[in-house]
Amino acid sequence: MPQALFIQLPRVSARAARLLIGWERLGLGFASYSGALLKIPQYFSVVEVFPSLLHGDLWSGSAAEMADGPVIFDPAPFYGHHEYDLAIAAMFGGFSQQFWDEYHALIPKTAGWNN
Repeated sequence: MPQALFIQLPRVSARAARLLIGWERLGLGFASYSGALLKIPQYFSVVEVFPSLLHGDLWSGSAAEMADGPVIFDPAPFYGHHEYDLAIAAMFGGFSQQFWDEYHALIPKTAGWNN
């Protein structure tokens, strides 16, 4: 596992512990949760991560257009996988197909990008 991701695991684990309560309420239990948690490293086994400075909360509510071009605001910056911001943007929506096309014209999709 890349060191950059390994450093993040305690943070992920702390958040995971908080989320476990939600899993229990859904009747999924610890076994389901821990099984899912153990699968996380396999998604990164063939991915080389070069940490990038991220916006951290990129969605349509933190982006706008001004007379001289686009702007983004209200960041929650950190260093991580460059596709993190894309995942947040996809989850909350609001960006046009042109946004996605222009992004991938500059930074092509990597193998397994949609995992």
